[in-house]
Amino acid sequence: MLKSDRMDEYEQTWSSGGRIPRSVYWTRWALASALTFLVQLLFSFSPNALTLCLLLVVSLPMTVFIIIQGIKRMHDVNKSGWFILIPVYNLILAFTDGTPARNQFGPDPKERSESLMCSTCNTLNDPKAEVCVYCLNSLNPSGKSIANTTMIDNLLMIIISFFAFRAVVSFLIENFVENWFLSPMKYVYITLNMVFGVTPVVMAFFISNSRLRIAAIILATLGSLHIIVSNIKWLLQ
Repeated sequence: MLKSDRMDEYEQTWSSGGRIPRSVYWTRWALASALTFLVQLLFSFSPNALTLCLLLVVSLPMTVFIIIQGIKRMHDVNKSGWFILIPVYNLILAFTDGTPARNQFGPDPKERSESLMCSTCNTLNDPKAEVCVYCLNSLNPSGKSIANTTMIDNLLMIIISFFAFRAVVSFLIENFVENWFLSPMKYVYITLNMVFGVTPVVMAFFISNSRLRIAAIILATLGSLHIIVSNIKWLLQ
């Protein structure tokens, strides 16, 4: 692959596909965080409609931007984007050097090797090899597998973006709508909570390991039922 093609893999900053190295990730994270902090600081000193709009216009895109960069960073260490949801471990992975070769998410952005790394045993193989020389694992995932990976990462982006959206809307309702719990905004608030309660079940269905998937679905369903029933009781009060 040409160098320009490699660069395009991580210069497409608003795409969750491809890989980015540590330096690119932390630079983008620092810039986005600094911009968000400055706007939040401005709002805290001068809380009015104009600064609130500015806060929303800046903080929401920057939150999505940071999530996208986190997904690409997980790809660089040959992990699914879902790993950004694991506390502590996601931070360890963010500081870990990327795969020094092509992996299942794309070529090495540092261009250290044209070799293809096996995702099972981490053995470096010839880029044209079809199976790993060490464990005989397939090195050429089907188009369907690649499409599934992209679909799962996109779903992850949608769910996390909804988390951010719900947090912002809830904050606005609680702080800027007088007696919101007695107004029609109560229904918006409860609806967001109920949708939020269902999302863990959706996420559980995309766990690849069948035993873990079943356990996750059961646990997520129990938690979701609690959230939904609690909100329905509140709605009927």
